[in-house]
Amino acid sequence: MATTIQSLIDQIRDRLKAAAALAPPPLPSVANVGTPGATSYSYKVTATNSTGETTPSDAVTTTTGNATLDGTNYNQVTWAQVYGATGYKLYRLDTTYKLIYTISSGSTLSQNDQGAAVGAAAPSTNTTGVNDQLWSDTEL
Repeated sequence: MATTIQSLIDQIRDRLKAAAALAPPPLPSVANVGTPGATSYSYKVTATNSTGETTPSDAVTTTTGNATLDGTNYNQVTWAQVYGATGYKLYRLDTTYKLIYTISSGSTLSQNDQGAAVGAAAPSTNTTGVNDQLWSDTEL
């Protein structure tokens, strides 16, 4: 009996978390600024909130990027706002998608890639749902 009740509690918790999770951003766009080139760059964007980060958007690619990204020659990545997002993360392909910028405003919807160093890999799961700590098993 206890196993059945715990199973129901886990199912309820999973459904509540899924209902509260942010949607991943839609496909972003990329524009080259400065001198065009023949270098390919691919980007993905995630949305963030106080509990986590979404899975990445689909990838957007430019094949006319400058070989050296800097303050004069850069790629401007733009995305649509995600309801409930408090920030975004921008990833660039570097064998895998790696973090290049963390944007701490939910209303900032573009970022200029001026050749930032790469960081952590893009997430594979959406962790923006409701935190388990909000409800105890008794409350559910």
